Amino acid sequence: RIAALGTAAQLKSRVGGETVELHDADGNVIDAVAADGTVAGVRRALDTIAARGTEGSISVRRPTLDDVFLALTEGSAPAGARPETQKELA
Repeated sequence: RIAALGTAAQLKSRVGGETVELHDADGNVIDAVAADGTVAGVRRALDTIAARGTEGSISVRRPTLDDVFLALTEGSAPAGARPETQKELA
């Protein structure tokens, strides 16, 4: 069954934009704030994370085709059949 049509960029844009993620020493995401991909948007996200007082390393993450697949198929698999997905933080 076809769940969606479009280019990779079009499908990724349906899932969301960039996210600034804060990682602990083990690489686990401990905070994440949505950004719009602009310098100003990333700056706002960094300011938000800094205001929370948590320390760690930063990365900017864009949606992947895996994210698109999971977003489009969530709820269509039998209970327990889906892999655990990362919790979206805002």
